Amino acid sequence: MHEGIQRQWDRLPVGLVAEGLAWGYYLNYLDIIGPTLAERIKKTEQFTAGLMPSKLFILLPYSCYSYPTLTEADKNITSAGKLETLTIQIAGNTRKYETAMHKICANGKEYFACVEYCTPVLVMYEMEAEGKAGLTLKQKEAQLQVFYECLKKIYWNAEYRQDIQLICYDDQSLGAKSLSSILVENIEKFL
Repeated sequence: MHEGIQRQWDRLPVGLVAEGLAWGYYLNYLDIIGPTLAERIKKTEQFTAGLMPSKLFILLPYSCYSYPTLTEADKNITSAGKLETLTIQIAGNTRKYETAMHKICANGKEYFACVEYCTPVLVMYEMEAEGKAGLTLKQKEAQLQVFYECLKKIYWNAEYRQDIQLICYDDQSLGAKSLSSILVENIEKFL
């Protein structure tokens, strides 16, 4: 990079990244998987048996941290397979989109759902945790709120909006509910 440009780059404030991340997530992911999501969920035996809602639950933890697997976040959540893979051509490349299903054990019952972390919020976590972008804790918290509100507004007009449920939750406070409890509360609303 040219030296003068590098010096300017070093002084740039982080700015409002949330809106760009929300639009990118919508256009490059949700708007691709969304139109066929319900159809792919309804093909599963868990849905047919009445054990799984026709929804994708997208997790937005306050910390913005995403565990590598949901089982690492909560031992009561295990992998239960994947929906039918969605394969499309974008920009000269074949892209495959897989949506994971999980089994959640709580209150002596088994629940099934498509659940995943919202990967763009992990970018905000890394921007704050690694200090590379100069994002403070308070800025990260504010960016998460803007991201959440912006994403809701963006996909509100999508034909598949009823197939997606955003779950913004406290994963930091002492005594905060377990992720499995939070998921069960949400799943039961749609069974």
